Amino acid sequence: MAKYIDADELLKRLRELTVIHRLTKGELLTTAIKEVIEMPAADVEPVRKWILCSERLPERGKTVLVWYEYFRYGEYNRMYQTYGVGYQFNGSWSMSGADVKCFAWMPLPEPPKMDGGSE
Repeated sequence: MAKYIDADELLKRLRELTVIHRLTKGELLTTAIKEVIEMPAADVEPVRKWILCSERLPERGKTVLVWYEYFRYGEYNRMYQTYGVGYQFNGSWSMSGADVKCFAWMPLPEPPKMDGGSE
């Protein structure tokens, strides 16, 4: 997993080092690299983005969040776009029994860790 750092904290630290030690540009670059390596990871989560179905499909049977379109009958009688949870097998999507056209998907987040209760 990638390591994320706090850019503001890094800039603050480099300014302090520049003022205190009067570093040259070369020394500052060397120090900056060391500071980045030694900084603790920031408490962030990677940004989840939509993945186009035309680019890549999720693993077979893996439940994901899906942006899709379907024909809505009855008093609506039109195409309708929405999102929901589903999965695909060999390019065919399972979405509440409807005949759908899926445009994009993204992985679901991990469920919360809870004390007690079922797993």
